[in-house]
Amino acid sequence: MRTRYLSCGAIALMSSLSLQAAEPPMAEREQLNAVVWYQAAAESQANGEQTYRAATDQLARLKRSKAITALPEQLAVAGYKRLPPAVILDIDETVLDNSPYNAWQVASGLPYSEPSWDAWVAERKATAVPGAKAFISAARRMGFKVLYVTNRNCEKQGGYDAQGWAKTCPQLQATLDNLEAELGYRPDNADMLLKYQRAEWDGKGVRRQLLANRYRIAMLVGDDLNDFIDRTTYQPKQHAANWGRSWFVLSNPMYGSSLRALGNNLGKRYGSLRPWQWAPAKVAEPAVVNP
Repeated sequence: MRTRYLSCGAIALMSSLSLQAAEPPMAEREQLNAVVWYQAAAESQANGEQTYRAATDQLARLKRSKAITALPEQLAVAGYKRLPPAVILDIDETVLDNSPYNAWQVASGLPYSEPSWDAWVAERKATAVPGAKAFISAARRMGFKVLYVTNRNCEKQGGYDAQGWAKTCPQLQATLDNLEAELGYRPDNADMLLKYQRAEWDGKGVRRQLLANRYRIAMLVGDDLNDFIDRTTYQPKQHAANWGRSWFVLSNPMYGSSLRALGNNLGKRYGSLRPWQWAPAKVAEPAVVNP
């Protein structure tokens, strides 16, 4: 049996956190190490700089080699080699850092919600991911069209006009304002494809395919597998050759489709761990720490 003593300060801290937290708080607090790493670790900043420098190094080759497309499905588009080259980027945790929102979740114990996310986006306070500004500037300077496919969304319940565009989309202008402040230029409205901006714009694949009719998609940059290909159709042996060549992924341990697939059930998440086949023969009991 383990005997553990807690200092008065630790007890006070735990009591304070429990008083501040909504019930149940644990699912959100499990993000603690991920958010601290993302916000504070030198390795996190290095990941952004390294990924974007590697992506920048590939731009000249991708501009020159007109047969290359980052979208396997674009190979079926007749004449795609004659289309102007483009780069598609995700926004959240790819171009803009929203970790203050995740830090708020950890500190409050509150889950993601559309109202709280809407409030964060409206603040326009996300900063640029390290390396993103320099990469985007280089791509634009080299003649690539820079496009953004994001699951920031328009209000589907607001209805659509006669041309099929969402009537209500406050996140569009807020995102453009935020990007302008961080990147030093304002993307055109047409270069930003949000979820439900049109009723059929649900998954990102639909929007990428639409862009593939107008541009040769030379590169994809994101933080989630769905930014490159639908997770359910990813085949490592077939698609892994794209990584570091026309697909560039940034680390995001805070959230994503891989975690959503496990749901918010902590038991299911712990059950997905793989070390249970190994255990040391004997583990020494820790020394008792005096208060």
